Amino acid sequence: MIEVARESEHPRAYEVLSGMIKNVSDVNDRLMDLNKKMKDIEKKEDVKQIENQQNNFYLSTAELQKMMAQGEAIDVDEPDTKLLRES
Repeated sequence: MIEVARESEHPRAYEVLSGMIKNVSDVNDRLMDLNKKMKDIEKKEDVKQIENQQNNFYLSTAELQKMMAQGEAIDVDEPDTKLLRES
């Protein structure tokens, strides 16, 4: 199309060419916006669920004594590391 506009040297040919270039750039802009929106949607779907690894028990002494009397046990693993004051 550029060659046609150059060879004809007619103002209307240049006007049509500029309109076509504008349309192509508008379509490219919309495609880039659509691509960005798709990536944002996919990113939202990939949000990882964080599992809670810590179980904290908040009991009063009365509740703890009641659990111990019933024979229920709370499994607590002792950490392998020593406290700073013990080392």
